Formats: sequence, structure tokens, C-alpha cells
Amino acid sequence: MAGAEVDTTKLLDSCRLATKPYAELGGPAQAIDATWCLGYLTGIANVLEALKRACPPDGVGGGQLALVVVKYLDDHPERRHLTPLEHVVPALTDAFPCPDKP
Repeated sequence: MAGAEVDTTKLLDSCRLATKPYAELGGPAQAIDATWCLGYLTGIANVLEALKRACPPDGVGGGQLALVVVKYLDDHPERRHLTPLEHVVPALTDAFPCPDKP
């Protein structure tokens, strides 16, 4: 993944790997791709949480973020031409809405 332009297909492939147990990955290249997905999603989730646009509950980790994004991408194949960020933001904001402020 390093040095490669990231598109939605690469994001989906990497995040599918991130949902698997480490022992099921096919070697170091797949482990790197899975780890890249986890870092990418965690970084975006942290920013969204700081901006109060997504509020994942305590205990949500990278693996659950990957499951949410993979499901979103599987549910919206007509949007695959969009950038990865244009998928991740709505996937996480829909899955983890922030409570309304009083």
C-alpha cells in the first residue's frame, strides 16, 4: 500500500483483510494492508470524534471500524467511484451518531 494511490477498491480490499484474524492473512503484505486500513480508519474516526461528527462508544476498535466501512461499501456499490474519504465519513457518522446536545 505504501506509495500507491489509494482508491475505494484498495480501501475495501485492505479493510476486508482487517476484519480477518491475523492467522488467516496470507503473509506480511496482507498484514501491512490490513494494518494500513486500521490506521486510516482510526485516524479519520479520531478527527470525526474531535469535531463531534461521530461518537463511537468506548471500546470500539479498528476492527469494528473496518466492519462498518466494509458493510457501507458493500451496501453502496453505486458510489464506488467516490474517494475513500467520501465513504468513510458517512459510514462512521451513520454508524456512530453523536447524541443531540441539550
